[in-house]
Amino acid sequence: MKSTKKSVEPSPLVEHFEVLDEHGTLRQKYTMQDKQLHGPFQLYDEHARLMQESSFVQGNLDGEQKLYLQGHLRSINYFQDGKLHGITSLLAATGEVISSTPYVQGLAHGEALDYSPSGSVLRRAQYDRGRLQGEVKTYHSDGTLQSVTPYQHDKVEGEAIQYAPDGSEVERVLYREGKPLDKAPADIPTRRSA
Repeated sequence: MKSTKKSVEPSPLVEHFEVLDEHGTLRQKYTMQDKQLHGPFQLYDEHARLMQESSFVQGNLDGEQKLYLQGHLRSINYFQDGKLHGITSLLAATGEVISSTPYVQGLAHGEALDYSPSGSVLRRAQYDRGRLQGEVKTYHSDGTLQSVTPYQHDKVEGEAIQYAPDGSEVERVLYREGKPLDKAPADIPTRRSA
């Protein structure tokens, strides 16, 4: 008769925790697996209002994270292997998105937008692996173009232009490697479209 030996992997040790303060108020809830955060994680303020909801995998943030201030959702972030990965959104107390930035493996990458309380775009910027790249445009509260600033590798490079709310040019400044070379008020009234 022949016998075979099977090795059995030990089951991971999973522990659930609730942390209370000296007044008995819930402050944290989380799960540990093999001595690492693994699964849902919640953090509460002194009034037992949710401040943070996150998810961990083997000690790293992974998945959706929500951050709250005084019970109001203020930020939604996405993580993969402990790094920001996906759209990060900042919210006003009323719930409107006021900023959104895409991330890839912890670095801003793609078009980032900032919004006014009414929802119009106030700033538009392109990121390439964490660095500003291309034109950054800002807008007056009425939606008209306020400025255009060119970037290369996270430094201002080229002609930055400022506009008045009526669309007339206010100022041009030429930049090389992030440093201004000259600055002059605009002499010729011009209009620029967004």
